[in-house]
Amino acid sequence: MKPVEPMTAATADADVARRALKLLAERKIVPTPETFADAFWECAGMQARSATLASVVKNMGADLIRQGRMTQQEAAHMQHSAQRHQWTTVRDDLERSLARHTAGHRESVEDQQVREGLQRLLSMLCESLTELAPDETWLLGQLEPIRALLAGPLRSGQIAAAERRLAALTAQQASARRALHETKVALTEMLTALVERIGAMGGDAERFHERVGSYQRELQQSPDLNSVSRIVRGLLSETQTVREQIDVSRTELAHARQKVGIYEARVSQLEQQLNEASTLAQKDPLTNALNRRGLEQAFRAESSRATRHESALTLAMIDLDNFKHVNDSFGHVAGDRALIHFVTTVHATLRPTDLTARSGGEEFCVLLPASDVLAGVEAIERLQRELTRRPFAFGDERLPLAFSAGVAQWRRGETLEELIKRADSALYEAKRAGKNRVNQAR
Repeated sequence: MKPVEPMTAATADADVARRALKLLAERKIVPTPETFADAFWECAGMQARSATLASVVKNMGADLIRQGRMTQQEAAHMQHSAQRHQWTTVRDDLERSLARHTAGHRESVEDQQVREGLQRLLSMLCESLTELAPDETWLLGQLEPIRALLAGPLRSGQIAAAERRLAALTAQQASARRALHETKVALTEMLTALVERIGAMGGDAERFHERVGSYQRELQQSPDLNSVSRIVRGLLSETQTVREQIDVSRTELAHARQKVGIYEARVSQLEQQLNEASTLAQKDPLTNALNRRGLEQAFRAESSRATRHESALTLAMIDLDNFKHVNDSFGHVAGDRALIHFVTTVHATLRPTDLTARSGGEEFCVLLPASDVLAGVEAIERLQRELTRRPFAFGDERLPLAFSAGVAQWRRGETLEELIKRADSALYEAKRAGKNRVNQAR
């Protein structure tokens, strides 16, 4: 480009200055150093420094809106202030927004700490009630949905579902327990009446014995024909009365036996309903796998069976790999359905005698009766292959699921917690080794 002569450059600047003043007059803007500089640069066809700053403020406002730290109205006010070179107002707007966000963040942290504290207190309460009332299975059944909920991250949908499930379970158990109590009271009253009737029969028999004795003494004292005739008629009458009483008592006893059978059947039915309600409390409401309480009961039964038959018992701890990606990318609905898909695949792949429990989040336990650790590893690896062949479908997406697992064989006298700890250590080693692996516990 040809260099501009000094005189020519000065003339050009003067012309730009005149046009800048004219522009300010047309826009009815008071000439100040800032407004004149903006108009000068605009007339010269160059971007003003203040325009660059206003653009920065605009971008900053958009970022704060996305972060939830500033409203649309506040960002527009800040941008307007920047365009009018009111930088003090811009600074005040930013300070207010940042101060409010900092206070809100502190409140959010405090709320989170309160929620975690309440969650711990509720867990301790559930555990304390379990220790204080170990024989009240109905109470433990009502507490189990709460314990299962507290084991994982809390979401409003899960809390509402647990509330509805707990209310239904409580109503079912209360109805069954009330009917059971009424039936037992009726049975007790009937048995009391039956005992009284038997007692009355004994009294009648005693009176009959006394009458026979009196007739016998009368015969010994005056054995004339008239006395004998009167005594015979009396004996016949007494015998007839006793026979009628015996017939009535026999009929009453038959009816009582029938009622006892009806009441016993009713009691058995109600106890079965309570057992079914207790069984529902042993299931995870989302996946229908066993929950922790169900796993504990299953372990007690299977470990006792393994001891009696001197057979093996193996437990596998499973954790779905990179499951957070499913929740973050597709939402919690997709995550819940993925868990259901996994449990469905487990049930379709393993034996009917193998028991699956959800221990929390995306972690599961599989109890393998009559299987040593090598057979357990083989079964879980077969499950891995089957899960690869059955990708999880969500909408138009097909998401492959994978998991890592630790497998441990039960040792005689070992508690469930000790067995889980060994399997969990093997699971941790599988995760460290690269995931999507099955590791045998030491």
